[in-house]
Amino acid sequence: MSGITVGRVGDELIAVKRADPDDPRRCRAEADLLSRLDHPGIVHLVAFVDGDPAELRTRYVGTDTWARTPPTTDDAIVAGLAAVAATVADLHAAGTNHGALRAEHVLIGPDRHPVLCGLADARPLDASTEADDLLALAGLIRELSATAGDRLRHDLADLADRAAGGELTARRLADEVHGLADRPPAEPVRRWSRRTMALATMVAVVGAAVVTVAVARPQPSPEITGPTPELPTTVPSTAVPPTTLPPTTVPSTAVPPTTVPSTAVPPSTVPATTPVRPSPPPSLPPPTTSVASTPGVELVHDGRRYGLGAPGDIVVLGDWDCDGAVTPALLRLDDHTVAMFDRWPEPDATVAAQASSVVPDAVDLEAVEEGGCHRLRVIEPTGSLFFTPEA
Repeated sequence: MSGITVGRVGDELIAVKRADPDDPRRCRAEADLLSRLDHPGIVHLVAFVDGDPAELRTRYVGTDTWARTPPTTDDAIVAGLAAVAATVADLHAAGTNHGALRAEHVLIGPDRHPVLCGLADARPLDASTEADDLLALAGLIRELSATAGDRLRHDLADLADRAAGGELTARRLADEVHGLADRPPAEPVRRWSRRTMALATMVAVVGAAVVTVAVARPQPSPEITGPTPELPTTVPSTAVPPTTLPPTTVPSTAVPPTTVPSTAVPPSTVPATTPVRPSPPPSLPPPTTSVASTPGVELVHDGRRYGLGAPGDIVVLGDWDCDGAVTPALLRLDDHTVAMFDRWPEPDATVAAQASSVVPDAVDLEAVEEGGCHRLRVIEPTGSLFFTPEA
């Protein structure tokens, strides 16, 4: 992601890559190739803007890559490598190679699905360019196998040697990597991506108590208020159709398809905050200085419904203090206040933010997994920073 900035076109976040003044043709060539591709495992072209320098604009996926946060569990390694190999196989079927396949060009997309970028060096497929990609795939396999269990590491080393030696096509490699998933799986480690956190917030438990959460306004430090059990328990349905994917040899059970609501921004930019906006519950308490009169972003936690912030604000969930509890963080867009909460309120109680600060250029939030916990990344138009109470 070096040299990439983040911008916004309407409601959509975009990644902006400026052409090298010494070799502007590479940027245009990449744009021409992406314009012919529509694949969930490849960055999506938004626009190519001629200028000095020219700009390649693609749909924003995220800031993390396999170079920074590679998959580390056996299940994640197998699923990730199978998906990348299948995407490369689809590129080969389309008559082109990737040309620069390495960890820094594998973005971590929704549900931790790998998304390839950096196709400026792609060339028409022939025996030589196909071999280049297979050698690069072998390198990725060897890198990721470092944290695999003994049995998987041995199997991946064999696949890497066969791919580098020209014994496998990308399609056959994808099939064989995926076959490793058919063995009895290891105990899974639950990992929260921005997309899975978004879905988790939309699941209601029938018959569970309902609560409200609100941000204190105009107080500078946001607060959450406790549950009011008399509120209705119905949360609107959030079922959505899956994104149409091109054919691939990796079954959908290996890498889940990205799904987005039809009214949301495209898959790569769906924050863990897409608000659910039902009709205001009729029994909400009247507004006070610490309780909003209607919910903003709706969340569900332990069967209770919470409304945090105002409509359009951004909320992500994460285990910020490594205590095993997932709690919200808020970006209030009207004044760019970022607030982090360390617990949920009890009934009829109020919980203030654990930490809050104004980040004037903040446009989005992202929960970044690190060591089984999460850090809060604040995204700005020109980059990003990790949030701390002093941020």
